[in-house]
Amino acid sequence: MKRNYFLFFILFLGLFFVYNYGVGYAQEDNGIGISPAIIEERVDPGQTLRSFLYVTNKTKETKTYYVSKMNMTGLTEKGDPEFDTNSEGARVTLSSWITVPTTLLVVSGLQIKEIPFSVQIPRNAPPGGHFAGIFVSTIPSEKGNNSIATGVQTGSIISLRVAGDVKEEAQVRNFYTDKIVYDVPEVTLTAKIENTGNTLVRPAGSIEIFDWFGKKVATLIINENGGAVLPRNLRAYATTWKGEGFVLGKYEAHLGLSYGDSAKKTVYTTLAFWVFPLKIVISLIVGIFIFAIIVFGGARAYVRRELHELRGERERSGGKKKKPFLRILIVNGGFVLGIIALLAALLLFF
Repeated sequence: MKRNYFLFFILFLGLFFVYNYGVGYAQEDNGIGISPAIIEERVDPGQTLRSFLYVTNKTKETKTYYVSKMNMTGLTEKGDPEFDTNSEGARVTLSSWITVPTTLLVVSGLQIKEIPFSVQIPRNAPPGGHFAGIFVSTIPSEKGNNSIATGVQTGSIISLRVAGDVKEEAQVRNFYTDKIVYDVPEVTLTAKIENTGNTLVRPAGSIEIFDWFGKKVATLIINENGGAVLPRNLRAYATTWKGEGFVLGKYEAHLGLSYGDSAKKTVYTTLAFWVFPLKIVISLIVGIFIFAIIVFGGARAYVRRELHELRGERERSGGKKKKPFLRILIVNGGFVLGIIALLAALLLFF
């Protein structure tokens, strides 16, 4: 009984210290929130676009933030944005069209503050897509608005489509698997899409998998989330097929993607790969090899015995009739083959 009271007392002390000290040492999230994450608009040459961003101070302390802007040059093959600090001053870049009235922002703890901005599209602005980023950082940039500041930062992407001779063009630069022959049916398929037009495209579609009999065994969705490819950029879309049941032989993957806002266009290509389960194949080869040894050894022993009996004096008229060699071979061979097939099945499924 005393032992139970002692354990209860220890448990109470543990809960007391966790509650009073464990929570007190938890670090606050020293982050910045900005919304919306992306602004997409269709604009005309000569138009002025006005909009807002909202900055959230996620800490409990008042913070001073520094606002900057930068031209977005593209996306990596994984879809991460890339920015160019040297192109901000160029006349045809979107970042040079953006005006933010303040570069310094003071936000109280756990509060939200509005950042107004405007975009003046030149009358001779090239048609198609233009992209930039507006950033908020805890440390000022060394070159004013022309570089990303270090420290804690976040940003919002501005994506504008200027009206005019907009070209939506894309092609499959490469469609491949990471291997040609697979031991297990787990295949990663990757499609690299190149945007050869002047505005962003969002290719989406499917990959259909066919076995060596022409039967469709799976359908995989590509770019279900609508990830974009920027003009003059490449982007890779990957997905994985996991075969079920007994998978062996040559397979074909048929890729079909559609894109375009004004008119739907389609790109299509195929590739082939092999699934060769090494464990199963080796089991079958070993089984056939053992079967051949047993049959050959049994036949050789039978022939030797027959020759020995023919040379001996034990042959008597009316003696026991010997079984034909072919019959013995078929019976024994079929029995051995059945055992080998059973062993192969056990290796395959267990």
